[in-house]
Amino acid sequence: FKLVLGDVSSVRASGDAQSIIRATGLKAVAPDASTVEDPVIAASAPSGKGNVMVLGSVLFSDYELGKSGYGNADLTKAIIRWLFEGRW
Repeated sequence: FKLVLGDVSSVRASGDAQSIIRATGLKAVAPDASTVEDPVIAASAPSGKGNVMVLGSVLFSDYELGKSGYGNADLTKAIIRWLFEGRW
């Protein structure tokens, strides 16, 4: 997906979590306040009977969704489908 992003923070995946979206060509602030190039901005993990996703940037505000030519809306829909496991 080609995304438009505002401020970006890097997330760290551990345990069962998987890093699933990397912001190639960007710099971000890591959890330890260092600067990270090509940061991981989304991680997912199973939790109980469902899934959890942590995002290091907003993907779906009026600003991001209002920009034409970007895949923020499609990615947001895919995340929602994944979180709801096709039940929504």
